[in-house]
Amino acid sequence: MSSISSTGFNVGGLISGLDTNDIITQLMDIERRPIVALESKKTETTSQLSAWRELNTRIQALKIYSDKLTKESTFQVRTATTSHEDILTVSASSGTNTSSFTITVKSLATSHQITSQSYTSSDVEIGTGSFEISIGSTTYDEIEITEDNNTLAGLADSINDNDYGVTASVIKAADEDYRLILTGENSGSDKGISIDSNLSGGTSPTFSTIQEAEDAHIVLGTGASALDVYRSSNVINDAVDGVTISLKSADENTQVTIALSNDNSSTETQIGNYITQFNNLITYFEDQFAYDADTGETGTLFSNTNLLKVKYDLYSAATDPIKGDSSYHSINEIGIGVDETGRLFVEDDALLINSLEDDMEGVMSFFSDEDSGLAVRLDNYLENITDTQTGILYTIEDYFNSEIESLTDSIEVKEEYMSRLEVQYYKKFAKMEAALAQLQTQSNYIDYQITALLSNQSGSSSTSS
Repeated sequence: MSSISSTGFNVGGLISGLDTNDIITQLMDIERRPIVALESKKTETTSQLSAWRELNTRIQALKIYSDKLTKESTFQVRTATTSHEDILTVSASSGTNTSSFTITVKSLATSHQITSQSYTSSDVEIGTGSFEISIGSTTYDEIEITEDNNTLAGLADSINDNDYGVTASVIKAADEDYRLILTGENSGSDKGISIDSNLSGGTSPTFSTIQEAEDAHIVLGTGASALDVYRSSNVINDAVDGVTISLKSADENTQVTIALSNDNSSTETQIGNYITQFNNLITYFEDQFAYDADTGETGTLFSNTNLLKVKYDLYSAATDPIKGDSSYHSINEIGIGVDETGRLFVEDDALLINSLEDDMEGVMSFFSDEDSGLAVRLDNYLENITDTQTGILYTIEDYFNSEIESLTDSIEVKEEYMSRLEVQYYKKFAKMEAALAQLQTQSNYIDYQITALLSNQSGSSSTSS
């Protein structure tokens, strides 16, 4: 019947006949009820904290896409096409210019390329001394030519081991016909290569041009007013605002047409992403405010009034009509509807497409006007509630964290009290058993004395007879 408790006491009911360990366990279970309640409250609060953090995550996801709709560039995405991709390719950044224009590519930009005279092998000695390279107006440090690198191949390696703005290659043109070719790393008429060679004791290389350094030459437009444009690179990004032209080949007899147009599909995609993230929040609110009448079960944040306020404020910011000078004032005017669950959806796809095609400026103003745009209004609200100092998302999270910390401290205090109380119980029952044992000993002694006394009296009576 005896056992050892967590306190190390061994108390059995050998004298009393009671299962004292079981009695103490039951007493401790009763005393533990406040701790169980605190632990349950802590678990509940921890679940609420997790649910509130999920709100923050979904708000941040919505903010990413609402922020995109506050930017004019989202509504000014352009595509650029070319009639002759073998002559040039083209790309366009955001902008409002959707015109078409023609380009004639007269010539491509080229890098200067020079070659040395012929050598019988790449190991022919070129002498020792110094070798200096200039690119345009830039002169690089002299290359020291010693017995370690005084061959055609050694000079090429010394050039390539340093950043001199050229690439050196030893080319075998034929048997016993080796030449050192230097190619400029950058194109353009101002990137010509010049050499100052001061070598002696060998065959010093002399160079001649095999490709001139030239600018690209294109003509914008046709007729007497056409513009000649020269650039040092075949990638031209400053001739037409927001348009990058990559030249592939020259053909002065072919006019290439470049057409710019709005990329409405990109804007539609951004609006669709925004709707998706907004609806994800609606699903979240539904889960939190869910109530099952049959089981009585509710969502984790069912009774949280702060969450209810966020829900209504968010919905209002995202769906209420706007003021201002935009040609649109409500989401339904551009084809976006609200269903019976509060979710957004594209109610009239044709209306949305036509609005983007016919009045892109109006749609852009509806969302991104800095004073009254719907996305600007929503983004400002989201910015406010996610502020790490004063935003409700963080102040409520801090509240939950404080509650959990307080509950944890209370549980620890009560656990310490329970440990002391259990020791006290075992000590009291141990004293009781000891007292009962003493009484039992005394009782046994008295019984013995009475028995002995009676036995003596019985013996005396028999002798007298």
